[in-house]
This record gives sequence, structure tokens and C-alpha cells, in this order.
Amino acid sequence: MVKKGIVYGCSSNESYGNRKPFEFLNEINKRFESMFQIETASDWSNGALNSAFRKVIKNQLEHTFNSDSVNNAKQKLSTLRGRIDDSLSATLQRGEDIDTMQSKADGLEHNAQMFQGSSKKLKNAMCIRNLLLIALLLFIVSLVTFVVVWLLCGIPTFSRCADLFKKITDNNDEN
Repeated sequence: MVKKGIVYGCSSNESYGNRKPFEFLNEINKRFESMFQIETASDWSNGALNSAFRKVIKNQLEHTFNSDSVNNAKQKLSTLRGRIDDSLSATLQRGEDIDTMQSKADGLEHNAQMFQGSSKKLKNAMCIRNLLLIALLLFIVSLVTFVVVWLLCGIPTFSRCADLFKKITDNNDEN
């Protein structure tokens, strides 16, 4: 930057961008002009003002580059915004997780009720089946017993058993 024949210059890191260095140079220019009332660069000799202005430059460097309140505020705001976004995202995710868990719980409850109903039907069907099997078994045992007795006693008339039954009852009557 050149004003009134005086060259003002500085170098900085890329992290400061262009705004900070030019802010620093403008402030140095204002302070230099307010301290030395010089109209042109030819009014002073090389290095003549170095010792007097060195402290002003040092203070301005610290003020401009070390206490960047705008950048600090932006950085804090950005950090805070990031934390808020993270908190909101986590809260929304928990809400979605709760909704998902609730729908799964409702589904499980419905499945449990269906299982309970079908298990009662199955229990009743198994009880009826067991009763029918017991009845069939009793019928088969009775039938086999009847056939065996019929074969032993004489097939159409049970004559052998009738004669045996008469002998037994006659013996009981005699006693």
C-alpha cells in the first residue's frame, strides 16, 4: 500500500486472509500520519523514524493479529452451531430410534397375541386328537378282547363259555 509516497507493507499467513493484513496497514498509516505530520516521503531520512514508531507497530501487530474479536466470535459461534447441530441430530436420532422401537414393540405385541390364539387352537386340537386316539384304542382293545373271547368260547353262540358258566354257577349254588 502506498500513500503520500510512503510504502506500507507486511506479510502474513494465509490463515489471516487479506482482510487482516490490510486492516493492519490502514491502522499503521493512520497512526503514522497522526504522529509525524509528514506531507511526503522526502521530508524524512531513511530509518529516522524507526525507533520512534517501532513500539506503535508492535502494539498494532498484537492488537490486529492476536485479538481478532470478529474471528474469535465467528469461531465460537461456529463451534456452538456445530454442537447445537450435533445435539439436534442426536435428539432426532433418539426420537427415530424410540419410534422404531415403539413400532417393533407393537408388532411384537400383535405377534404375541396371534401366537397365544393359535397356541390355544393347537392345544384344543391336540386334546381332541388325544381323546379320539384314546377312544380308538379302547375300541380296538375291546374289539380284540371280544374276538378272542368269541374265538375261545365258540364263534356264533358262545356255547363253550355258556357251558363253563353253567358249571361255575351250579358249583356255587351247591356250596
